[in-house]
Amino acid sequence: TPAQAARRELLEETGYAAADVEMLGPMNAENGRLTNQLWTCFARGVHRVANPETGIEVLVYSMAELAQATLNGEFCHAPHGGSVVLALLHGKLKLAG
Repeated sequence: TPAQAARRELLEETGYAAADVEMLGPMNAENGRLTNQLWTCFARGVHRVANPETGIEVLVYSMAELAQATLNGEFCHAPHGGSVVLALLHGKLKLAG
């Protein structure tokens, strides 16, 4: 399932394991050119258990830091931003105050 794949990829790529992974829904990456879908999942109880995959730098942000990184153009990959918005709409995250 997408949730199982998300759990596996989270561990492989970042070295973090999740106590629970909930599927929030699908999104289309680029409707104009591609037909593939990506699935947004929300992970709870995340903790580091291993090193990340070689060549990957893991960045950890508070919501306030994420908001600032988005405004600064540092967090600017559209599918990631869309996933954050979907998590906000599902009530899984709260905007930084």
